[in-house]
Amino acid sequence: RQFGAWYPWYAVIVLTLAATISAIDRQVLALMIGPVKRDLQISDTQMGLLLGAAFATLHTLASFPMARLADRYSRKWIIAGGIFCWSLLTAASALAHRYSTLFLARMGVGVSEASLPPAAYSMMSDYFSQKQLPLAVGIFQSATFFGVGFASFVGGPLIQHLEMQPALVVPIVGDMYPWQAAFLVVGLPGVLVAVLAA
Repeated sequence: RQFGAWYPWYAVIVLTLAATISAIDRQVLALMIGPVKRDLQISDTQMGLLLGAAFATLHTLASFPMARLADRYSRKWIIAGGIFCWSLLTAASALAHRYSTLFLARMGVGVSEASLPPAAYSMMSDYFSQKQLPLAVGIFQSATFFGVGFASFVGGPLIQHLEMQPALVVPIVGDMYPWQAAFLVVGLPGVLVAVLAA
């Protein structure tokens, strides 16, 4: 399949942006361990399960069927659908007032984020020659470091700022903890990235 000279690099930019958003979504909970434990009244063990079993384990296991789907169906739509789902589920974590609800939301984020790497690598291998592919993959893989760095640099001050604000009241939803508002702020922009990927 032939592509315009600009399109493969556009795809790399969008994929890298998606992977950066993914890393931020993944990292933000780690920045809010204290407030989440305090407000949901959960233990260190429960928090460990939230960070590990709810996300990492399912993310790893879901990678296998996601790779199979990427072999059979449109990788573009798998990626766009994955971004859309994990962004909405990150934002939906803002609605969690119980541990079980947050656990389920993080499970969904883990499964949805597993859609990106297999489809992205497969797509890039089609778009680039053997000479160009390492650079494209390197740019894509740098997203994790950008995402973690951005989450740490911006997320900490954001959460601190939200903690100092009066209680946030959202129509229909009601009162929100500062960490819930942070999930909302972090999750919703990913919907726009899903549109770019579609």
